[in-house]
Amino acid sequence: GTFWLSLTPDVPSSDWNSACYRICTWAVLESKADGKQFAVLNTHLDHVSVEAMTNQAKIVIEKANSFDIPVVITGDFNATPDNEAIKTVVNSGYVDCCVAAPVTDNWGTYNGYEKGRDDYERIDYCFINDGFEVTKYDVMDGIYASDHFAIYADLLFTGDVK
Repeated sequence: GTFWLSLTPDVPSSDWNSACYRICTWAVLESKADGKQFAVLNTHLDHVSVEAMTNQAKIVIEKANSFDIPVVITGDFNATPDNEAIKTVVNSGYVDCCVAAPVTDNWGTYNGYEKGRDDYERIDYCFINDGFEVTKYDVMDGIYASDHFAIYADLLFTGDVK
């Protein structure tokens, strides 16, 4: 499914001075081996309004918490780790995979097509709840397929949600 990051999530809309309409897309996936399920949510938060980013993150968390199965949240949050939107996700009990299994070199994900810098900002994330453990996290820097570097996480599915 898809929902809008606004006060009216079922209607194409934007609020809180968001520069753009923003959405979150989700899916429930099932293991063919054992039938266990988990949810994946992917989003792209506003890039201008801190109020919009924070409220949009709250809406994503509300949806994520509606599942009684393990959850992965990914996306371009347009926010560095010290931003209120990121703090909202972490304070809701979700683990930042980069913090759980940090890379040893560059953590930055936004490159703006500027090659060779060593001070890229980290604005793309993978968060997990207690249904997973992160065993590896990396930023695929050096590959300029877009203005962001891809992030990579190996997750161990425990299936235990507290």
